[in-house]
Amino acid sequence: ASVDGRPAELGRVNYLLRAMRLPAGRHEVVMAFEPDSIRTTGVVAYACVSLVYLLVLAGASLLFWLFGQFYKSRTFTRSEGTLMAVGYVGYIAWLVATA
Repeated sequence: ASVDGRPAELGRVNYLLRAMRLPAGRHEVVMAFEPDSIRTTGVVAYACVSLVYLLVLAGASLLFWLFGQFYKSRTFTRSEGTLMAVGYVGYIAWLVATA
């Protein structure tokens, strides 16, 4: 806590409230609660979300590669190729929507 930009001591009123001695007149009182655990939690959360995005990207890349390897040697009629492309795009859209 600070009063007019200078550190001030907080007293305890009861289990929930805090008190501070102030001289008469107008003052700017600032009380800040900034525990390190909040910042640490934010960093861990961003790291986990980034990891999930990287795993989804790696899975999609692997899927593209596997489909390319499987269908490289096959020949398709026009209707089979269209059906395969529509199914593949739908599957990727489902993966993105559920991630």
